[in-house]
Amino acid sequence: MVALKGTRLWGLAFLLAIAHGICAQAKAAGQAYRVLAAFKPENDLCEVLEEGPYQFRRDILERSDRSIIKTFRPRYHSEPRGHGVSEDTEQLVEIYCLDRSCARRALYETCSMVKNPAQQDETMNRFGFQCSDGTLVMDRTPVTEVRKIIDNGPPQNRIDVVFMGDGYVLSEKEKFFEDIERLAREMFVGDTYQSTLPLYNIWAVYVESNESGVGVNHEPLDTAFGLVRDGTELRGIYCTKVREAREACKLTGPDACDFPSLIGNSDYYGGLGGEFTISTRSKTSGTVVLRHEMGHNFVNVGEEYDGGWVYSGVNAARSLEKVKWKHWLTSELRAEENAMLVQDYSWYDLANGPYKLNFTSTGGYERWMLQISASGVETDGSFEAYLDGEPLPWNTTGNLDRAFTVWERHESLKAGDHHLEFRGTAPATKDSPIRQLCSTNMHEFPSEDKYISDSSHISAYPSRNYAGRVSYRPTNEGCLMRNMSHPTLCPICVEGLWMQHLAKVTLIDNINVHCNDALDDTTQAQSTCRISLEPVPLAQFRKGKGVEGERYLVTWYKDGIRQADLDDSFAFNGTRSDLWGEWKVRLEYLTPEIRVDPKGLTTAKEKFEIRQYGGEERFQVRSW
Repeated sequence: MVALKGTRLWGLAFLLAIAHGICAQAKAAGQAYRVLAAFKPENDLCEVLEEGPYQFRRDILERSDRSIIKTFRPRYHSEPRGHGVSEDTEQLVEIYCLDRSCARRALYETCSMVKNPAQQDETMNRFGFQCSDGTLVMDRTPVTEVRKIIDNGPPQNRIDVVFMGDGYVLSEKEKFFEDIERLAREMFVGDTYQSTLPLYNIWAVYVESNESGVGVNHEPLDTAFGLVRDGTELRGIYCTKVREAREACKLTGPDACDFPSLIGNSDYYGGLGGEFTISTRSKTSGTVVLRHEMGHNFVNVGEEYDGGWVYSGVNAARSLEKVKWKHWLTSELRAEENAMLVQDYSWYDLANGPYKLNFTSTGGYERWMLQISASGVETDGSFEAYLDGEPLPWNTTGNLDRAFTVWERHESLKAGDHHLEFRGTAPATKDSPIRQLCSTNMHEFPSEDKYISDSSHISAYPSRNYAGRVSYRPTNEGCLMRNMSHPTLCPICVEGLWMQHLAKVTLIDNINVHCNDALDDTTQAQSTCRISLEPVPLAQFRKGKGVEGERYLVTWYKDGIRQADLDDSFAFNGTRSDLWGEWKVRLEYLTPEIRVDPKGLTTAKEKFEIRQYGGEERFQVRSW
């Protein structure tokens, strides 16, 4: 048996000669060049964080103009810190091009000033020596270990998510891996990112910390990545050892650090989005934070909840004319009416006394909804809420972690002034999180025919930023980018998720040719060969729960002629003489989760040739 295996060559031609009894393999050869920089708009400065050859981008390498791909996203995604505007203006800029000169030229077109990393032959870091060529030479400490939690294929053609633990001492190493397996199962085997699971590899990187836990009050512990909270409240968590985190992510190998995430060894809520998705091991809120913050990076979108700063991407429109999801609308496009009464991110310690908010209603709406979040209120009676002096029923979740409570009433508020009051009725217990009111949002709504509250309904729902400016989102509360307690993305974000990932992943993993050995030249032409196509395991190749209605379509061409009898065949046999020639294959992925594909990312095409040269066959694979 003679076997050949062809992988993506991205426009570069490779010829493999087959001698009797020899197995040959074509190696993937094309890459993009990437520059990752921190862009500071206030002084037009770009600080280069990383650059070098990178996983291919289909939207560069499969387009004839070889265009530059340039993306901007906030360096940090976090919930509002209180009243006023964001303190974070820095953005991450990613530039992809075919080579360094092209990428660098685009960088200088972006920023008037560029700060490059210090050039050193050898620098010492926590993990050993980092050599100028990028080689990482490990020393004996700290203890590190890398495990591939979910293996769906080669990193060169997958999306690699890397979870790195912080604040886990050596005796907690297995606890870390158990935590990551649980989080990965909830995120990727559960509902949130289950449909795109075959596109992911999930890694766990353990790096020993000298102290256990997450730092507080701006004082990091002696941990691998120095995660720390602002104070003791359950809120943002920040990384103080960014360089070490970048280096640790490289331990997974080439092309295997697309989305780095830091997991703090804490039982309570906290996190951040941006360059690193940060969350905790919390069994009640860890996944809640992760899926939302990863949504920012996976789909490249901003917020949907009220009070944020960044509203961008496929799920945001500044006007009805600019709505991007018209192909998903449930009914005729319109703005769903509502009124925002309260938008407040207080992060208030209830030990300081009651917290009061005043608002005014026109009395012209038929129903209202109040949503709050609070932490450190683990017992019934530890927290009280009042509207106009009347108590609102509240029950604890039974734990100290941050939790959300919603009150809905199908009744009108009286026209005039109203007030809310929140109280902590007992001091927090020792070594527990403070009793804290985190956020308060209150809205009024008209009747259902003017504001459809069904979360599956797709229309144009208003979101208001920190200054009250309106943009529109697709659903009421049917997306985890709006409602963090919701387990799934809306259809618009799911479609955007596919488009972002398929820009990096081609649907064809390999093309294989296996030929039986011929006894002599006279029988060679009539010996049997088998051609097979290996797709990314979606549709009929998916393992586990699939997407109803998804399927692959396959079309084969030989010497420019469609082979209709091979439609939807992933493998077929023939004699060598019958198979000699130029072959093209077109693989299309159909799924109800994608309705519009402007860049053709749901289709993969490859071209290969089987020729005989001087008694040998050669197998050439290249992009079509």
